[in-house]
Amino acid sequence: LDIWIPDQLCHNLKRISSSIGQNQQLKTDTQIRDFIARATMRWTLVAIASLFASSRATNKCDDDLFCNGVSVELMNGECTPILDPCDDNDDSTEDSCDEKTKRCFHSLKDPDSPACLQGCTPECDGRECGEDGCGGFCGQCGDGTGCKDGTCVVGGQEGSCAAPFDLEADPISLTANERLTVAFSGDTTDAVHILTPSCNFLTASPEFIYKFSVAPGSTEVGYDIRVSGYDTVLEIMEDECAIANTVGCADDSTPPGNYGSRVSGTARPGKTYFLMVDGFSSGDFGPFDFSAIFVGQCNPACDGNFCGDDGCGGTCGDCGSGNQCGADLRCYPDPCTPDCTDRACGEDGCGGSCGTCENGALCVGSSIMDADEEGTTPPSECQVFEPCDHSAPKCNQGAGCAANEFCGTDCICREDLLDVPDIVVLPENLKEEMFIQDVFFPETSCALVEQCVDKPGMRSLLRFT
Repeated sequence: LDIWIPDQLCHNLKRISSSIGQNQQLKTDTQIRDFIARATMRWTLVAIASLFASSRATNKCDDDLFCNGVSVELMNGECTPILDPCDDNDDSTEDSCDEKTKRCFHSLKDPDSPACLQGCTPECDGRECGEDGCGGFCGQCGDGTGCKDGTCVVGGQEGSCAAPFDLEADPISLTANERLTVAFSGDTTDAVHILTPSCNFLTASPEFIYKFSVAPGSTEVGYDIRVSGYDTVLEIMEDECAIANTVGCADDSTPPGNYGSRVSGTARPGKTYFLMVDGFSSGDFGPFDFSAIFVGQCNPACDGNFCGDDGCGGTCGDCGSGNQCGADLRCYPDPCTPDCTDRACGEDGCGGSCGTCENGALCVGSSIMDADEEGTTPPSECQVFEPCDHSAPKCNQGAGCAANEFCGTDCICREDLLDVPDIVVLPENLKEEMFIQDVFFPETSCALVEQCVDKPGMRSLLRFT
């Protein structure tokens, strides 16, 4: 999950930053994670409190205490409670409430009761490590060992951190725009799980480690590295084969698509890099295809592009025989016949457009990927949507909602008793599950088109596992 920090959270960041002192700087990832976790926690609780406030504003029976829930006035004038904020409808838990933090807590009455275990039964018979099938692990192996088929084995085998495969035997040294391409096929079936990637800390998939370096005194080298074949995870580390030294981690990427992974960035002179080919879960391993492009003093710009110019004198990919590269830098059949039947806007199936929307209207059904059946093209139309300030929503053009409704953050009236999910933020978990990654966004990037970033170039992206 990738998060672009919303405006309200930015305001909280500024408020918290003023409390830590103008001369104090956040220099380490740990400090930054703690800083953002505190801001996110405050921002989420403010949002929840605002939601309750909007529905309670006209209720004279409510005492404005979170833990007392919501009460309404009956026709005879009496007040009666209708909502317990901390009742999880689970007889196996004890429910409690903290008025100060406006949070609910649920503890198991009997952790070993059948009611607690009926949802999932861990499968750890004969296994001392690896995933248990219920989101946990059967055990962890000690230092210098790894997990192989549920058994802890001595590490150090070929393809591990102790004995990585050489991606290139000699240090890479390239002149400006000079290219080096490496491509091969591998198989992680017989690999051992030792490291867990930073962008998917719940996997116990076996992994292979590859190593390359950039020659001292040479120039910087841009890289675009991809792996596909199963649901992969790809991580790159600098100086040491350790997750703490990661400079990039990717789960699903486009390209290569189909659950493949891709990392891109800049390798510095005199530095050694370790690439980890991993899987999303313990069942994701096997044959894979690996490709890497290195370019002197240039970063290939292929985010979202399967073909076309990469900005460094090469291409982002080959569409192959019988296909052509469309205007959107994706591959289509050659020849390709555009289909705009019942489509007023959006994609035409060949990399072109069926039309654009004007006067603030948005295209609904823009993507042909929304087709219910293969070979069909869904309709599209231009629709006008009323603007909505999500931090201060107004419903019905400011007229408000009915007595039994509240105005949601999407500017739509919702029923007071609507069964909606709870939002709970645990700062201690949040700090462990997020990291900051420097990502290069080209002019064709989806993030730029969708205005997640205001201009192309290197950006710091806050990512959540």
